[in-house]
Amino acid sequence: MSKSQSHIRTLTGLRGFSALWVLLFHTCYGASNGYLPGFSEKIDWGILRNIIVQGAYAVDIFFVLSGYILTHVHRREFEKSLTLSHVKSFLLLRLARIYPLHLVVVILLSGAYFSGMWDTKVIALKEVVLSVSLTNSWSNPSINTPAWSVSTEWMAYLAFPLIIPLLVRIRSPLWQFSGIIGLSTVYPLCVMGYDWFWNWHWGWVSLFRVMNGFVLGCLLYYFQENSPLVKHSSLSSVGCLGFLGLLVFFLVIGAPIIFIYPFIPWFILTLAQARHGIGSIFSNKVAILLGTVSFSIYMVHYPVLEVFRLGLNEYYSSLIPAVDQGMLWLHLCFILLSVLAVSWLCYWGIEKRCREYLKSQWGHPETAQPHFVGQETAVIIPIARKI
Repeated sequence: MSKSQSHIRTLTGLRGFSALWVLLFHTCYGASNGYLPGFSEKIDWGILRNIIVQGAYAVDIFFVLSGYILTHVHRREFEKSLTLSHVKSFLLLRLARIYPLHLVVVILLSGAYFSGMWDTKVIALKEVVLSVSLTNSWSNPSINTPAWSVSTEWMAYLAFPLIIPLLVRIRSPLWQFSGIIGLSTVYPLCVMGYDWFWNWHWGWVSLFRVMNGFVLGCLLYYFQENSPLVKHSSLSSVGCLGFLGLLVFFLVIGAPIIFIYPFIPWFILTLAQARHGIGSIFSNKVAILLGTVSFSIYMVHYPVLEVFRLGLNEYYSSLIPAVDQGMLWLHLCFILLSVLAVSWLCYWGIEKRCREYLKSQWGHPETAQPHFVGQETAVIIPIARKI
């Protein structure tokens, strides 16, 4: 495996851990969104509570990763000229990656609702149309609640061919660095100043959120290309460990977003270059496995948690926290394993097969590449080629 491939593998692991973070957040602190309220009220996380409860930041990690990896893979298609064939090819490949599983989950949840098997939400035909057309981020909530980010990220994909020609003109590392600082501070300040915490997952705020992170990731890649120190593996490993330590510290003490969000891009940038130490943690087999199925984890965990809610929520509500913590943790392990099992089946049975079929129909046959790198909220890209 080449040097560049080992770098990207660390981001695969980051995607896997981030998907797991979202899953834990929705399992244990998702009462406001209808996720296992009886369970989340009883389990005790202790000192880890503040980390789990702020799992929404994992989605911001996805957005920054999206811009970074797409720039790494597709930037040369749009740096010099903007052609209809390149734009069409790029968008069809993105659609082949995100749409099949999204559509399957929407059909299953809609069918369960209209057949009377699921009563959590009131679903109108409008919500179904919005979800099918990938404009569901304008509806609160989406049929498959986590899929709001897939909708907003599709908007970022549409803008990507226009973003790259603009960013490639910024050649000065100083201006690039200034842009990174600006994007990583203006957004959290807006969240704090305008009280966006509870509506930053739908409407125009969600679009602002994804575009901020996406452009930030694109700019990170260009800054990396012009900064030799960033490419130094040993320095990057040390810096990555430092950024992760600060990020975890501010999460544990429950610091505001202005102290958390600015560390996300620098952690991603240094992790992409780290080959040893912390880099080996994010590129081990378990992390790569989680990263490979991370999109499926993200897309199917809500329906799986709904099955547990319908079947066991009253039981969880009857448990006594001081007595039944062991039972709650045992159930948590079972819930996580169930989500991972369903995700793995969906990855191989739907996600991967549909991607390969659509790519072959659209003139982009799948080549035999065993290694995958994690990309954004909805993409895992084979390393050795464009997808």
